[in-house]
Amino acid sequence: MKTRLIIILFSVPLFIALGLMNSALLYFQERSEAESALHEQALSAAVTAAEFIRSTSAAERILRDPSRITSIIAAASQIKNLDGFYFINGDGEATALSPASNPWGLDSLSQPTAPTVTPFALDASTHPYIIALAPAGPESFIAVRLDAAPMVAQLAVLRRNTLLIICIAGVIGALLAWQVAHRIVRDLHQNRGAMAALEAGENISVKRAFTIREARDLADAVRLMGASQQAATKRLELESSRRDHQRSPNSSAVKYSQSEFKPVSVHLAGTDIAVRFMGETPAGSFFAVCADKDRGVVVVGECSAKTAPDALALALAARRFLQNHLLDSDINERLKLAKTAYSITSLEYIIQLANVPSTPDIRLLALTDAGIRRQAKHFSGIDPNAAPIEVLNGIEALLKPNGVFAAIKQNKA
Repeated sequence: MKTRLIIILFSVPLFIALGLMNSALLYFQERSEAESALHEQALSAAVTAAEFIRSTSAAERILRDPSRITSIIAAASQIKNLDGFYFINGDGEATALSPASNPWGLDSLSQPTAPTVTPFALDASTHPYIIALAPAGPESFIAVRLDAAPMVAQLAVLRRNTLLIICIAGVIGALLAWQVAHRIVRDLHQNRGAMAALEAGENISVKRAFTIREARDLADAVRLMGASQQAATKRLELESSRRDHQRSPNSSAVKYSQSEFKPVSVHLAGTDIAVRFMGETPAGSFFAVCADKDRGVVVVGECSAKTAPDALALALAARRFLQNHLLDSDINERLKLAKTAYSITSLEYIIQLANVPSTPDIRLLALTDAGIRRQAKHFSGIDPNAAPIEVLNGIEALLKPNGVFAAIKQNKA
């Protein structure tokens, strides 16, 4: 009985420890991924709104316009788990871009020097939140609050499942240990009987020969479990390292840039226009489409900065400036101002007048290397009846280029 008990007492904790170790690795990995995603979501919303405010003159007057507030609230509703989106000026007055459903003490917030995300913050009812702040001017800033309760609930479910797995591992370990211990004890009894028979001078049968093969099997099983646990730990380390490498600021900025500059296909000023990113584009790449009743202008360019996130911020600000102000006065002067203000190192544009005779030609902008540009322009002239979006589809399929491309074609009168 003592041998059986010793085996069970040593085996069960081993199974539980292995289950606990693997479950803990899974839990902390999932928690880290969830927190990182929520932090990046809050910070992206705050920085985007702050850049919009920073590039807009008379921001407070615009934000008091009910139609503008309605549009901003409609856009903010697309942000998952958003529960509070405010613009706070230098006097501490808060303008609700998306009101919080639960009370939020904005008086405790102070002007940040750079975009920042706070750890879990609890309100008066101990409800968890993630808060992001981003400066929008010399004394004003944007405050964004995301509800972290869904993530906390998901982690609670994961903890319960982890405990359930550990309990099941303990039960299975106990059953297997009892079975192995029972067979080992049985063989020990046989061996003891065989030794007694030998001492008495009796002949023993093959069935009563000495064997503890179950002990060897158990030792082999323990070694296999140890090797399996080491291999699983190594896989988790490699996977974590790979994900950390993929989640670099540069790669995140490039992915966010592609989500912000989605393909455009519009009809403006009597002109069909199609613009898109193709392949891998730098984070500072951008395009802007502007039009009034007489003119349509397409601009493609690239902003330069020390880091990819800074280049992305400049690209977003450059697009907003051009879309809002390019046609206010002389186009060349506005472009010159934009190149200086937003560190634009490469810029191309096309001005299409609505009142000139129509031509079948497709005009192409290609912010890419010289060889691809020549091939793309040759391809764009093959079929004069093709629509701009069809031309860009063909260029992307045939050339697999990297860069920003725009095709413009005036409609027939």
